[in-house]
Amino acid sequence: MIVLITGGTSALAATIAARLKVGGHEVRLTDRGDHGAAAGDVLYTCQLDADDATDALLDGVGHIIHVEPYLQLPSEGDAWLDICTRCTYNLLMAANKAGIDRVTLLNTMDVFLPYDLSMGVLPDWQPLPSTLPEVLGPHLAEYTALEFALVGAVRVLTARLGALHATRTEAVTAGARWWISPGEAADVLAKLLATDLKAAPRGRGHDLLSRGPWTRVNLAHGGISKQGYAKGGWWTAANGGLTSWTRPPAPAPAATTLPRQRSSGEKPRVLLLGGSGMFGPDIIKCLEKTGDYSIRITDVVDRPTIRDEAQVHKAFSPPLS
Repeated sequence: MIVLITGGTSALAATIAARLKVGGHEVRLTDRGDHGAAAGDVLYTCQLDADDATDALLDGVGHIIHVEPYLQLPSEGDAWLDICTRCTYNLLMAANKAGIDRVTLLNTMDVFLPYDLSMGVLPDWQPLPSTLPEVLGPHLAEYTALEFALVGAVRVLTARLGALHATRTEAVTAGARWWISPGEAADVLAKLLATDLKAAPRGRGHDLLSRGPWTRVNLAHGGISKQGYAKGGWWTAANGGLTSWTRPPAPAPAATTLPRQRSSGEKPRVLLLGGSGMFGPDIIKCLEKTGDYSIRITDVVDRPTIRDEAQVHKAFSPPLS
């Protein structure tokens, strides 16, 4: 089986490729730029656009390991968000067209950094990504892939990796919250490549968080905690879970309806995003019919012709800073 690895000029891609070759897989490396590949490897340069070049890249491929989102290239700036979303979308569209059943996408454990240092997260925890492109980009790549999985276009396994460090000492010195060595990451990805995601229905399986069209795993050793270095496990098909870490309390269920009246007598406040558009007046009329709300509208574009309507104009007063 040919395994396509994106981000092919990175050291991580080279390590994964070498490990897969030992397991008898044929490897195809691709990158958006021709920066050179590891000795003995052929690099296919492809921009992952919606074109024939991307389709041709997947000819004969049986599995994709999408490394690029994990590489977190801050030098790309805001373009990194486009690369992680648009290119991932194009790649998965081509994969579906080529009949590729499964894609492994690499994300970063940095989406969990806001959690308390004493906590070790599980794959079913809610990600809390920052707006930094190098963190938000891979998170958006994961949720782009999720849409393909939900409609049954392709099975997706998301592997969230800690920072790459060769040893525990190196990771502790760097202050890594979570870490994994490149060799360990390659070994586990090779093992997951052989894991049958069709063997159990969607839900908690005996060795992975879930099986089916959408599966997540965290591949990371425990990092720095308030108590010092927390020796944790990692989530793999081998041991089935993290150890010696605590789970945060379950969040309160989100409200499904707007409150009619607050106990203090204050009107419930509604913020209408993009409300100066063509639907704004109708939404406001609907809210006024169903309850007594204090409505505030904000938009990135000022549309005077829409704002001339009395209700919308009133909602803009006083203007938002």
